[in-house]
Amino acid sequence: MALTKCSLCGKRISSSAVACPGCGEPRPESGWPELKKAKFKWCIIAFAIFVVIFLFTYRDLEQKVYALTPWIDVVYNSPIDKSVSQVEKYIKNRLKDPDSFEVIEWGDVVKGPDGACQVTCLYRAKNSFGAYVVEDVLIQLDKHGNVTKSVKFID
Repeated sequence: MALTKCSLCGKRISSSAVACPGCGEPRPESGWPELKKAKFKWCIIAFAIFVVIFLFTYRDLEQKVYALTPWIDVVYNSPIDKSVSQVEKYIKNRLKDPDSFEVIEWGDVVKGPDGACQVTCLYRAKNSFGAYVVEDVLIQLDKHGNVTKSVKFID
């Protein structure tokens, strides 16, 4: 059962209706005119694709924007999950199994007077034996976002 519009009052009615329930207009001999199908579905699909692409390229886009604007800090906590992209890449590059990297907690980025920064990261990842271990590290970065020092905290 498709919906259509009454040509007299404009109300939506069933295409199989004998007369419009709103105004009583009888069905024309040729039948009710069919409604044009909205392209709303394609708009939703296009928007969903845009969102997915944006989410996958968000970090790269962020880095490019901050590289082009030197007055904006290069090292910062992400507003989404408090992560620091330079530190995350640094840690993953040094793990045996980078896919096992799971952040437990990010610390706030602390800036020094010379523009250097430091941030803490508590994470867990697999070691060489395949067991998960928890590490707490302090990472120091220069004002350009390059890691200069890494210190593991020992309990």
